[in-house]
Amino acid sequence: HANHVLQKCIVSTRPQATQFVVDEFLAGPVGALARHKYACRIFQRLMEHSQRRQTTKLMDVLAGEALGLSRHNYGNYVVQSLIEHGADCHRHRVAEVVRCEIRGIVTEPHGC
Repeated sequence: HANHVLQKCIVSTRPQATQFVVDEFLAGPVGALARHKYACRIFQRLMEHSQRRQTTKLMDVLAGEALGLSRHNYGNYVVQSLIEHGADCHRHRVAEVVRCEIRGIVTEPHGC
């Protein structure tokens, strides 16, 4: 699977060399991609290994979709990574969503 190749590139190269991946994600339907079985793993690697300035816009979009992602089978992993690697503003946005929607999130089979 190509996702393994992209993950390896993200982990083993300079962050500047993987900017094209961030740009491609931003050009597409970010929320749908974050819910994809394999693409969710690439989002996680980007947040773990990229410079924050590279992923800020991407994290902004993900934080805006935190409720739907947090209830999704694969999207919840992206939200967990956002909490771990995002800026304070991203963590705060996710925390607000969780605070307001805690009952709905915890009753979902895949809620984070």
